[in-house]
Amino acid sequence: DVAWVEHMLASQRLSWEKCVEHVAWLVPHRLSNSRFQSLADELLRHHQGDSRSALLDLIWAVRQ
Repeated sequence: DVAWVEHMLASQRLSWEKCVEHVAWLVPHRLSNSRFQSLADELLRHHQGDSRSALLDLIWAVRQ
């Protein structure tokens, strides 16, 4: 997961929203896009803008 997140964040073409969309595909029962994006944005604020930590927490959350 760490390598995948770092690869996404290193890409110049993927915005924060696109990274979140990629993580959303891991969810077997998808939430609405706006609700999932809101969760991701909340995690980003919680991690004070650290997108790597926010995405890893998001992945952990969807797998639990």
